[in-house]
Amino acid sequence: DFAGAAWQAYGASVAFNLSVGDGEKTVYIKVRNVSGESVVVSDTIVLDTSAPTVANVTSATADGTHGFGAAIDVTITFSEVVTFTGAPELALETGAVDAVAPCIGGNGSADLAFQFSVAAGYATADLDCRDAAALALNGGTLRDAAGNSAVLTLPVGAATGSLASNSAIAIDTTYAVSYLAGAGGTLEGDTTQTVVHGQDAASVVALADTG
Repeated sequence: DFAGAAWQAYGASVAFNLSVGDGEKTVYIKVRNVSGESVVVSDTIVLDTSAPTVANVTSATADGTHGFGAAIDVTITFSEVVTFTGAPELALETGAVDAVAPCIGGNGSADLAFQFSVAAGYATADLDCRDAAALALNGGTLRDAAGNSAVLTLPVGAATGSLASNSAIAIDTTYAVSYLAGAGGTLEGDTTQTVVHGQDAASVVALADTG
C-alpha cells in the first residue's frame, strides 16, 4: 500500500524513515521511467537498539556446604544471545579472599558459564557475586548480534535473579583436628599440643573434619 507515498528523484542510495521501536521492519519500493512503473520489491531487517542485560545468575552446583578443592559452577543468563572477545571473569564474595571464576563456555549463547575451585581461605554462608560490578571483560567486549554492548550490572543480595537468591551454596575451608589419647592419656598445650598416650593407646589418632 503506497497510500501517502511520494516519488523521489533517483539516487544511488535513499534514506528511509522506519517506524518507531525495535523489531522487524520491511521497506517496499518501486521505480518508474518513461516506459512505466516496476513491480514492487521489498526487503526486511530487524532493528535492534536495545543492549543485552543480565536476567539471572544461577549455579548448577548442589546447595549445601562445599570445602577445599570443590568445583563451583556459576551461570550468567543474559536477555539475549551475546558474543564475547577476550577473557571474561566473575568475582565471587568468599570472605577475606574473593574467588575469581574465568568464563569457560557459552560464547554465542545467552548463558555464560563460569567455574572456580574452592581454595584455602574461602568462606561464605551464602555464595553471591562480589558486587553489581563483579563481571569483568578484561579489555574484551560483550555484544549482541546487532553490536550493542551488554550492560554488565549484576543482581546481588536479595535482588531477584541474584546467585544468593537462586541458590544456597556455602563454602567452608576450615577444619578441626581432634586427638584420641586413650584411657588415662592427656592433652597439653594450646597452639602446639603435647599428647601423652593412655594405657590403651598405641598411637595418636588425628581425625580431621573438613566439613
